[in-house]
Amino acid sequence: MSEFQTHFRKDVKLLTSDTLFIFLLVLLGVLSFFIAVTTCTSYVWSMTGGSSVVTQHALELAQKSALVNYWSSVGNIFMVLFLAAAAMAISVEKESGMSRYILTFRARKPAFYLSKLLLLMILVAIALVIALVVYLVVFSFMDVPMLDASSLAASMLFPALGMMVFATLGLALSTFATKKGAVIALAVVVYMALTILSSFSIAMGSQAVYRDHPTAGPNNLTEFMPLEYKLLIYGNPIIISQGTSAILDANSGSWHPFDAGGGVVLSVAFFIVFLVLGLLSFSRERMEHSWLTTVKGIRKRA
Repeated sequence: MSEFQTHFRKDVKLLTSDTLFIFLLVLLGVLSFFIAVTTCTSYVWSMTGGSSVVTQHALELAQKSALVNYWSSVGNIFMVLFLAAAAMAISVEKESGMSRYILTFRARKPAFYLSKLLLLMILVAIALVIALVVYLVVFSFMDVPMLDASSLAASMLFPALGMMVFATLGLALSTFATKKGAVIALAVVVYMALTILSSFSIAMGSQAVYRDHPTAGPNNLTEFMPLEYKLLIYGNPIIISQGTSAILDANSGSWHPFDAGGGVVLSVAFFIVFLVLGLLSFSRERMEHSWLTTVKGIRKRA
């Protein structure tokens, strides 16, 4: 068995034996259920409380809007949950001293780190399946029409990418602190700061465009936006959460920050940057004992 497999099996055993794992799964299901019910109710109201004439185009647009609203809400909540959960991945073992103890036995740090990243990606996949199943069950039970399978799959793309990126960011943050409570607080502060900065950047960038180019619209907003605002907007991983609306084009009159291809490239770039940051930070992790102390202990036992 390879060293990576050993680390991964250990991580899976630690996760499944923790009651927080069951709590997380239940929380994901409950949150998805309430969001699905709310989305379904809004969809029904929009169809029955609006115009008495419902065209095929209006019906399809309402279905897309419902799907976008569901995954946007689920994606935003799940991103912060995975950011906090990932922030505990290494800090828990650092707080107990397990990570330093394992590294004493010449364990490879990249294998130790990447095994936790793989486990987080599996948890992201599980969360997506839970959210999708809840959506299908609620809308089927309410006898509400849904879009085809390809649209359902496309709507999951950016929530999945967003959760993966924030899980990777949380794992990187977990290398900076040894206390579980401290790193969770750090993760929440980072998420709030990114959210506020994103809203501020988009608002100020849009004002700058409309001030200098009054005829600009949603389709060419980014084209006229000053470079400093572009850097603030696209250098913030929160922007990934807006990708679902762009890929389904549910609101043609709203601004889409990127197309599907551009959003995927941007998400992959964030993933790689946070992965490298985490690996570099964890490479500085110390062992339980120095190499000199370990060698002396081996000589004494010999």
